[in-house]
Amino acid sequence: MNYDRLVNFVVRTDGLFEDLRALQNDSKTYLQADRCAIIFEGFSEISRLCSHVNVTNTSKRPVAFNVRKPDGSSFGVDQKLGIVMPGESMQLYFQFRGRGSRIPDDGVHIYTIYQTTLRSQEVSYLDSCEYWRDRYLLARKIWSSYTGDCAMQLHLPVGFEAKRSSNNFIHPPHKSHWKWRDEKITKAPAEASPPDIAGCASVHKSCELPSAAADDALLKK
Repeated sequence: MNYDRLVNFVVRTDGLFEDLRALQNDSKTYLQADRCAIIFEGFSEISRLCSHVNVTNTSKRPVAFNVRKPDGSSFGVDQKLGIVMPGESMQLYFQFRGRGSRIPDDGVHIYTIYQTTLRSQEVSYLDSCEYWRDRYLLARKIWSSYTGDCAMQLHLPVGFEAKRSSNNFIHPPHKSHWKWRDEKITKAPAEASPPDIAGCASVHKSCELPSAAADDALLKK
């Protein structure tokens, strides 16, 4: 185990890792992430942890997403709702607050990103959106009226590291332009083509589990 527990006991996680890998392999997703898992670093040093994950839309249509966080007030995410254009990437900020003695086991909690493509009338409205805030409000409207099961899901398990890595000592600022009405969307001169899925750092296909040598190995036992 990678931290001290209030109670000393042993947990076997072999089956858990296999189940997580099977869940990722069996899931369908428009969005591809640049990491296999959300790793919160530095719980022995700081009480508020943050992990940045970049997601890319590999579909040919705009995708609205809705992030479901694990239960409990310790977990958070910014931004929870949004729309990603074809070929566009967006950075999501996953957060955890908690004391070092109460850190959960690796792989127990999962963030799930639900996704749906926009309908024709929604795409027409999206084209007229002038501000980032308008995109967010459209995503909120889409998900407030969404019914039925959502087949497109991206699953990101949660893990913890006691110490921060060398590239995580200075925390980069968050881009929160979706919160404000006054920041306009900068239109690209030409629409970007969706990246090749085979070339993405796909959560579902390209990551080996587990590997202590890799930064994004699902988790150490």
